[in-house]
Amino acid sequence: MTLFADAPDPAPGPKAKASYLALARRYRPASFDDVIGQSAAVSTLKNAVASGRLHHAYLFSGIRGVGKTTAARLFARALNCAKGPTPTPCGECDPCREIAAGLSMDVIEIDAASNRGVDDVEPLREAARYAPSRDRYKVFILDEVHMLSNAAFNSLLKILEEPPPRIVWILATTEHRKVPPTVVSRCQHFEFHRVPRGEIVACLERIAALESVDVDRAGLEVIAAAAAGSVRDAVSLLDQAIAYAGPRATVDDVRSAIGAIDRRAVLEFLSLVAARDGAGLLERIAALAEEGADFSQFTSALVSTVRDTAMARFTPPGSKALSVTADEEKELRELASSFGEDGLLRVFHALLELPFAIRNAAQPRFVLEAAALRLARLADLAPIEDVIARFQGGLAPAAGSAPRTGGPAPLPPSRLAPGAPGGGVSSAVSATPPAAPRPEAASPAPAAPADAGGFRERLLATVQSKKMSLRTYLEMARRVSLEGDVVEIAFGPKQSFSREAIENADARSTIEAAASEIAGRQVIVRTAIEAPGPDEPAPETGPARRDRLIEAAMRQPEVRMVMETFRGQIVDIQEIS
Repeated sequence: MTLFADAPDPAPGPKAKASYLALARRYRPASFDDVIGQSAAVSTLKNAVASGRLHHAYLFSGIRGVGKTTAARLFARALNCAKGPTPTPCGECDPCREIAAGLSMDVIEIDAASNRGVDDVEPLREAARYAPSRDRYKVFILDEVHMLSNAAFNSLLKILEEPPPRIVWILATTEHRKVPPTVVSRCQHFEFHRVPRGEIVACLERIAALESVDVDRAGLEVIAAAAAGSVRDAVSLLDQAIAYAGPRATVDDVRSAIGAIDRRAVLEFLSLVAARDGAGLLERIAALAEEGADFSQFTSALVSTVRDTAMARFTPPGSKALSVTADEEKELRELASSFGEDGLLRVFHALLELPFAIRNAAQPRFVLEAAALRLARLADLAPIEDVIARFQGGLAPAAGSAPRTGGPAPLPPSRLAPGAPGGGVSSAVSATPPAAPRPEAASPAPAAPADAGGFRERLLATVQSKKMSLRTYLEMARRVSLEGDVVEIAFGPKQSFSREAIENADARSTIEAAASEIAGRQVIVRTAIEAPGPDEPAPETGPARRDRLIEAAMRQPEVRMVMETFRGQIVDIQEIS
């Protein structure tokens, strides 16, 4: 790591404080070899200078602090060095020193963010008509060029189309997609990538050594992670940590100085999600609030860690998809093993929109609490593949199996195939939890004549707790009555399917057990066919029509399987025209 010639170490004494130069300025690369993380762009520029294959316009794009403007100045020095053109400018001649100090008359830097109008571009076009005053090339560096107005771009385009000799344009931007294609097409485009964490840490170690300060390696890792690929941000954060802690900075000093979220807190939070511990998650959020944590920053760290956890789950050890240390990778893989694959993906997907919601919320803590409880539920859902496999295998849930905590989500309407028995019928199957049995069904009740005392309703509730589909058949019966030791279930003439379903040996046994429990003695079930009364509506209207449609739907094995698997019942049904 070398220094710019115009940025010497400040002299000791009182004047040193007044002339202090920020580390991000003091340790800017003085040669192409000092630029880190941009080997492709740097090699191409060096080869272009060495071979003389120079283009008249270049576009440098990338996030802030990765070396775009620095590379532009180094390129200008390489072109105008007194010993060049050379990919290794001397740094001692007048052109090199003046360009480094921003004093060269032939290297013109413009901030397009504050000089974005056509009136600001026209003087550049005028200056480009004249030859360099002293150096070989006149170089124009336009920073944040995407901020130019449309009229300014049109004015710039004219000079880019027919450039005068010995003129080089270097356009730098963090948003190259906002630069008009007509401009991009006339430039050689170099993308400056985020710098890997390992290279940033190595750079920070060199700077710390030159500054004679001792910063924990773990602290440098925290700084590199917070910088998110930006070298300038990393060096500025290091400067901030040194100012806070002095010549000896621990990892805790670094976190306090830059406001970084403790990685252990994030891992603990995700462990609670994996354990489906809603109460623990709320306690963790309360602790963060007491500590004065920034919920937006915590959520961003949460998303990043979940992403790394997913990569650890689905990639082999040492994968390039994980830019973490060996110890961090071990922690992530342990955390990933506590999630199911589908659960981890659901949590990852649900978290992607959370940072935006937190930033725009009046009460970010409330948003995070609601999201945390939802995340715990998402990690507990059964994989859809398992449900499909149960359907394909024709498996019904075990007798007496309890529904999942909190109840399943509603199913969408399912349509019967037009060619199937009962085709042309659409049934909406609701998977809402069944109504709780009435208290009377929990203990034997004395015998009741006929339908007195709500025997039918109690029988429906008791049967529902044993087998949902039987309740549907019983609801369709015209009459359910208890006479002595006989439960008579009467159906209409066209309800043969429902009557046959009740007469099934297993169904009859279930109903008899439920009825005996209510009656307090052993009873038997008998079915009957009841002729329609003179005052009943026509068979295809009113309740009779609904009964006919439900009966047709219940003929479908898929409908019965859905009802049994999700403990649902038919709440509405329509005939497809």
